[in-house]
Amino acid sequence: MAVIGRIEQVHATIHLARGTALTVTSAYIPPKHTFTATDLDTLLTTDGAQLIGADANAHALAWDRASPPNTKDETLTQWCIANQLLVCNTGECTRYARHHGESTPDVTLSRNCTVYTWTSLYSPDSDHHHILFDVIVGDAQMH
Repeated sequence: MAVIGRIEQVHATIHLARGTALTVTSAYIPPKHTFTATDLDTLLTTDGAQLIGADANAHALAWDRASPPNTKDETLTQWCIANQLLVCNTGECTRYARHHGESTPDVTLSRNCTVYTWTSLYSPDSDHHHILFDVIVGDAQMH
């Protein structure tokens, strides 16, 4: 895991059939950290297919209907629009904290690939839920 700017992140590229590839990025932005579009740009490591799973601690109506929007949501939402990233979340909560209830600080973003059957599953081992989905990159389907 590397910390670039204010964002903890790691990237992996999966090479699929016929020269097709998918870059998967995991990112964490601590709750008290702010970020800029320039900070978020460090998550974009390819012009090809990319998935970003981020515990952004940002609450926008595009992915979190359980919590009021916060100051990070506008920056992240505008950055997604500017970079043609789609929000894959379906509105399901991705976190349950005993003292705060349900929320969705985690967001799944995609570019140049198709994500479907996105779902959030309760995890007894963490306050964050497991996120499961299928993805199509070119002609390749992954589960």
